[in-house]
Amino acid sequence: MAFIGEISSQLNAAADTVVLQEIRDGQVTGVTGAEFLELIRKARTFLAARGLKRGDRCALLGANSIRWMALDLAAMAEGLIVVPLYFRQSPAELVAMMKDSTPSVVCCGDATLRDGINQAWPEAPPHFLFDEIFAGVEGITLDRPQVADVDPVTIIYTSGTSGEAKGVVLTAANVGFMLGCTSARLDSLMGGRSGQDRIFHYLPFNFCASWIATLTFLLAVAAVVILSLVSNRNSAQAGISHDVNTPPEAMRVFWNGFVSGQDEPWVIFSNAKFVGRPDVGLRYYESSKDKNPIIFDHYTGVGEVLAVHELDHLFESFHHGIRVKRGSLFSLDDAKNNNLIFVGSPLENLTLLEIPGTEDFVFHRVTAGARKGDPEILNVHPQPGEPKEFLGTPQDDPLTEDYAVIAAVKGLEPSQAVLILAGETTIGTQAAVEYVCNKNSVEQLLLRLSVAQTGQLKPFEAVIRVKVTRGVPVSTELVALRTTN
Repeated sequence: MAFIGEISSQLNAAADTVVLQEIRDGQVTGVTGAEFLELIRKARTFLAARGLKRGDRCALLGANSIRWMALDLAAMAEGLIVVPLYFRQSPAELVAMMKDSTPSVVCCGDATLRDGINQAWPEAPPHFLFDEIFAGVEGITLDRPQVADVDPVTIIYTSGTSGEAKGVVLTAANVGFMLGCTSARLDSLMGGRSGQDRIFHYLPFNFCASWIATLTFLLAVAAVVILSLVSNRNSAQAGISHDVNTPPEAMRVFWNGFVSGQDEPWVIFSNAKFVGRPDVGLRYYESSKDKNPIIFDHYTGVGEVLAVHELDHLFESFHHGIRVKRGSLFSLDDAKNNNLIFVGSPLENLTLLEIPGTEDFVFHRVTAGARKGDPEILNVHPQPGEPKEFLGTPQDDPLTEDYAVIAAVKGLEPSQAVLILAGETTIGTQAAVEYVCNKNSVEQLLLRLSVAQTGQLKPFEAVIRVKVTRGVPVSTELVALRTTN
């Protein structure tokens, strides 16, 4: 396995040079080439003492760290097949991939992660924490790595956001070929420079491109890889408490159903069907007009994009993650088994039509008159002073006013939390998400719902009016509200 030997040679040549640094809890730590080789040696002795056979599979779960990379290299040097998994996925998803890949041993970055796996899979193979592994085992004689080019060295899984996660087997030859390409490209990009280059790298190592990039940097003797690793979110999973940036109590009450458990909620964003091309013009697919067209279902609105970013930022403050999936790939199995946040109206997020939705404020298209085809929100049971429909700016005019629905509804299962954040346009959708991510607006909403700060949020439906300037939502107003049983 030439690339393992090449990396070892480069580390030996940089024995007294810092080759890896990591940022953890605001502190920067690092290792020299010699120190990193020692970490690899200790991990190898631990794995060798377990009696594992060449070709056995080793699952690797943990946040990016120097020890993660050392363990990865150690396992491959021992002839094991490494199965790196994304530690922020739910235990159920991780277990599904491990059952598929059948590891003989599981290496975990922290006890919380290990316990979650064991709870979801009592028959799991032996688990070991990084702290145990890097204690090493004395008296173990290590062989030189002897893996042929045709031997598999890793199985890397897809994220599963577009369906069932699938494992891809890479051989030593596959990895060596990719490293030859990436090393040549890195040399081309950085050619002519002298001294050490400092590379900031933070993408999860379990993803193939990130892993190959890191190995490439290790092969480049001059590179110092800076790993931004353990954020507050990751530290919480490792049992580390942080008192800073704690979400306000109102936000905790509103979002409790989505952050109280270990599983990450699904964020389902709308992506309607389009025909045409970006260079000549895209438009919505119309079944009555378009016969045998080429349909594009991988576009979404700018509001949905910004909305997902806003939700990710919010959940990070809770030390919690989200999983993102486009509506066209959403299934009823997803609806049954996960907490759900729908971003976009059922006029485009068509999966909303398949599960329980809003009852008092219903999306619709105008069927007659000058506004025919425009989206509107029907007020099924208007209260005194309320209109029968909420209708924003005509589609042919510059957008200045929009309406959006914010609704917490019952899911297919009683324990589910389901939230709908949907505008008549993509800008309204963005405004709806920003509304529920803002402390002041959430406090006002809870006050209108008569929810005490320590109380429990009940199902509700609300409509907000959105003022828009130059394509940006600039203000919102709660104009209608209903509570449901």
